[in-house]
Amino acid sequence: MEYKIREANIDDLLKIQELNQKLCQLEFENFDDTIYSNYPFSGRGEKYFTDRILDKENSFSLVATDLEENIIAYFIGGINEVEDYRAPATIGEGETMYVAEEFRGKGIGTNFMKMFEDWAKLKGVKRLRLVASSLNERALNVYKKEGYKIMDVVLEKEI
Repeated sequence: MEYKIREANIDDLLKIQELNQKLCQLEFENFDDTIYSNYPFSGRGEKYFTDRILDKENSFSLVATDLEENIIAYFIGGINEVEDYRAPATIGEGETMYVAEEFRGKGIGTNFMKMFEDWAKLKGVKRLRLVASSLNERALNVYKKEGYKIMDVVLEKEI
């Protein structure tokens, strides 16, 4: 299946929100029942996506489309500050990505990550970070294949 990748624009907001809602539902159902599945349409969610799409200096937003220009995937990341005890002070963070199920395994996510890395290098970023559920083995395997390694482990306990 062929696809094209392009920079996201504000006209893509609704479709990105819809795809992110699918991601939130997937995460909720399979990995973490504290995920708020309506986050992308909440005030904070809509602001987050709008800000990332519009901020061309510190944000990186892409969509993939099929040949009919239907959005089938998105990637959003940016340059973020890190914890006070770390240096350098900023990190490139791939914050959210989703590829529609029928388009997975076609290299879209890998292409997103490579394009993000190229952008981050141009911005002078020295380290990249991705966050994924520890139970999402498919995503973790893709990220490891691209050279990412586990740096921190966050532990939680329900009480």
